[in-house]
Amino acid sequence: MPQGIIGGATSYEEQSMKDILSDIESWIEYTKSNKRFIEEGIGHLKECNFWDEIPFNFQMTILSTITCQKTYLEDFEIISNAIKDDRVSEKEVKLLAKIGKKAREFNNEYGRTYKDESRWKKYGDKDFKVAENLYARGRDYFVSLQDASNAACRLEDYITTVPAVTNNNINQTVSGTGNVVAGINSGEMRIINNSNNFAEECKEASLAINKVEDIEEDIKKYIIDLLNETKEAIEKSDEEKEKICKRNYIGFVKGAGVKAFKVIGVLSSFASIASFFGITG
Repeated sequence: MPQGIIGGATSYEEQSMKDILSDIESWIEYTKSNKRFIEEGIGHLKECNFWDEIPFNFQMTILSTITCQKTYLEDFEIISNAIKDDRVSEKEVKLLAKIGKKAREFNNEYGRTYKDESRWKKYGDKDFKVAENLYARGRDYFVSLQDASNAACRLEDYITTVPAVTNNNINQTVSGTGNVVAGINSGEMRIINNSNNFAEECKEASLAINKVEDIEEDIKKYIIDLLNETKEAIEKSDEEKEKICKRNYIGFVKGAGVKAFKVIGVLSSFASIASFFGITG
């Protein structure tokens, strides 16, 4: 359906499940094309060395956009299949609502990190124009996706009251004191970090990172904020948020380059953190 002029203000009260599915399919294509545009823009900026002129916080916003879009595509696929199979549950409604919520957060983040500094903005420069377009196209994307929250409210009306029957053959053995579960499971197997250990390590790691010299304050702040977001996700058993945190960490490592080495060195000394993010060596 046509979206309203104001982002996040489109009403879905009179829309059918078919209308919602149509919008989701449009959002999937929009996400793919926008993701390609941003990836190509980053590639150009790195090739011409203008990427290093961009403030770190805005670099992270751009890189996190790609991470978020990957998650969106996975979630849209889950929601789309549920609608097609007429088995909409609370899970799909929550996923769609979170897409809208995250879009609103990113819209605000784009405005904040892009406008934080002005010294790098070389108006009239062709390479700066590429970065400027990344800001415009990236922010417009999230403004449009804010409507997902409204679609979720309407999708809730279509929740199937009779739950689907799933037959899982599970044969598991629990051993040791580290809550490690091994065995045969036809579903997804998830190793859960001890939230108390992770929370304690987050405090210690944050203190250690703040003490490291020759690391910019914005890098320190970014990784400490990421640790706190991860801690909260683990405490709430929010698997979607955990996936986003892992991807944001990967984006950080790729975006920060050599600047990330000292941070990785600190994090690798904390077992729960290293295990969660897959830090080795």
